[in-house]
Amino acid sequence: QYALEGMGEKADIATVVAKTVELVAQQTIDIPRILMVPKGEVKSGFKPFTLALATLKYPAVSNELWIQHLRTNQLDVVSLGHGGIEEARLEDIVVSGLVDFDDVSYDEHAGLLYDLATQTVQHFKGYLSEEDTRKVLR
Repeated sequence: QYALEGMGEKADIATVVAKTVELVAQQTIDIPRILMVPKGEVKSGFKPFTLALATLKYPAVSNELWIQHLRTNQLDVVSLGHGGIEEARLEDIVVSGLVDFDDVSYDEHAGLLYDLATQTVQHFKGYLSEEDTRKVLR
C-alpha cells in the first residue's frame, strides 16, 4: 500500500525554523542608505500649465433631494441651504479648495492657483450658466 505524501513522520518544527532563518540570513544583502543633502537654498514649486478639462462635463446639481419611502410611497423633499461662506468670485471657490493641500503654498503660488481656477471656471461656463457653474464648483 502506498503512503500519502505528508502523512509520514512529523517534522521537527524547531529544525525547520532554524534552517529557514539560516537560509534567509545567507540570502539577504544589506542595502546602504544614501542620503543626499543639497548645499545652499533649495526651492521647489510649480510652473504654469494648461488643464485638460475636455472630459469634465459635470451637470448642474439640484438644490433639492427627493426621498420616496418605498413602504408608504410618501415623498419628502430636502432642500440644501446656502450655509457657509458664499464666495464673491467663482475662482475663489476653486482656490479655497486648492489651498487645503499642504504642498500648495498660497503665498508663493497665488498667481498659478488663480490661473488654474480661471481655466476651470471658463470651462464650466462654456456649457453652464453662472448659477449652475457655482453649483458644480461648490
